[in-house]
Amino acid sequence: MKNMVNYLTAAALVALPMSAQAAISISNVTASSTFRTYNVVNLVNGSGLTGSLHNGEFENKWMSDAEVTPTLTFDLGSVYALWNTVIWNYGGGCCGTERNVDSFAISFSTDDITYTPFGTFSLTNSTTDTFGADTISLTGNARYVRFNVLSNQGDVYTGLSEVQFNSLVAGAVPESSTWAMMIAGFGLVGAAARRRKHRVSVSFG
Repeated sequence: MKNMVNYLTAAALVALPMSAQAAISISNVTASSTFRTYNVVNLVNGSGLTGSLHNGEFENKWMSDAEVTPTLTFDLGSVYALWNTVIWNYGGGCCGTERNVDSFAISFSTDDITYTPFGTFSLTNSTTDTFGADTISLTGNARYVRFNVLSNQGDVYTGLSEVQFNSLVAGAVPESSTWAMMIAGFGLVGAAARRRKHRVSVSFG
């Protein structure tokens, strides 16, 4: 039954149109360290953004506390079928572009205990005061997404400005138990329809 549920879940997601992708409202974000005059919430609250550009003001960014390879964990609130992540690097503006993330690893989890590696990526070394984002395609179901920074552009501090996630479909992926109940319900409806059809054919046959 579990394999059937997983198969039907995957098939349902594949069948949905790509235009159904939707922004995810991030529930929480934590960092392995944060410099005292910064706030990790700046990563997910849209501060500093005007359309697709960030204004580069340090009050709207996040920075580690003298940690070159920090870890960030994003709680999406529910399990989503991920589509992509949009990331604004530390960029220009305050205090040097050497704080820009160079390379980092992404991993997924549904329980915040076991994480599955997804891949390693590099970000644009944004150097202007106002700058755009990098978009990285994602594939998989996750509630928690972890960024492990592997290197920056040379500073003892590492920073980012904003992180967003988009899902393949609007809304969270139903739990396996929910899919099982839906499938059972479809089966009951089908059986009832077959019985009704049989009664009709007997009555008028």
